[in-house]
Amino acid sequence: MMNGEKMKQRAFQVLGRLAERALADERRAAAFAKAIGHLQRARDEAAKLQEGALRSLGLASKSDYRDLNRELSSLRRRVRRLAESLDELRSRESGSGAGR
Repeated sequence: MMNGEKMKQRAFQVLGRLAERALADERRAAAFAKAIGHLQRARDEAAKLQEGALRSLGLASKSDYRDLNRELSSLRRRVRRLAESLDELRSRESGSGAGR
């Protein structure tokens, strides 16, 4: 009996051979590429429509969350730098106070 990892590896090998055979013919490969292109454009269009629908309802969209996450990361970096600067100032201050 095959364990899960061996079965997974075997499935990838079989799929790889099938893909090679399917794409060996130039016309089939071109048709496949064209179909993938259509699917990608449809996915992008659906995402735009979804974003527009969410915005029209006053709800946050995926890009809103992405922008918010980017801004939050930037703020975290700034806070970390400020905290490091503050720690450095405190350490200088305590060092100069000890010499008095």
